[in-house]
Amino acid sequence: FRTLTDTLDRRLQLLFYVSFTNTAIKYATVIVTYVANTVHFEAINQRCTMQRTHLEFEFQNAPQEPKRPFEFFMYFKFCLINLMMMIQVCGIFAQYGEVGKGSVSQVRVHFAIYAFVLWNYTENMADYCYFINGSVLKYYRQFNLQLGSLRDEMDGLRPGGMLLHHCCELSDRLEELRRRCREIHDLQRESFRMHQFQLIGLMLSTLINN
Repeated sequence: FRTLTDTLDRRLQLLFYVSFTNTAIKYATVIVTYVANTVHFEAINQRCTMQRTHLEFEFQNAPQEPKRPFEFFMYFKFCLINLMMMIQVCGIFAQYGEVGKGSVSQVRVHFAIYAFVLWNYTENMADYCYFINGSVLKYYRQFNLQLGSLRDEMDGLRPGGMLLHHCCELSDRLEELRRRCREIHDLQRESFRMHQFQLIGLMLSTLINN
């Protein structure tokens, strides 16, 4: 730790303290999350992964307009994360070049590599949380469009011989939408329950950075 923070520049030393604290928090977050996910793997697989796949199948015939912004932001996030990774790798190579000149300790290079690996792991966890909750938002928007369509059909009902039959059909569709709404809510709740440790760790590291 003394080698890592050894510098005459106090502002740079403060930056090293922040970086070290952030890495320690990410390390604790990774350990706690890994243990929790290992213990509850079956529940996670059933309640999040399989539930999301089931909802994707349920909404395959729903309006597809909400899919376009969802996919755009997924691609945008993918590009942004890869750009951040390239910047970090360039920073590691820059420090490695300074080692040859003797101006930077080898310990700082090792620490930068270790922090990069931890960042990737925590980023993968946050990425899955973002993906699940982004999917939840997409399903809610598709659900809202289906509900609006159903409401328009109900407003268009007129007295006639087939009124009872149409009312029964609409009632069945409304029950189906009620079930889907409950499944979406359950997916969101389980996602937050699964990612609560990651979110706490990420919020702590962001708070320290700020």
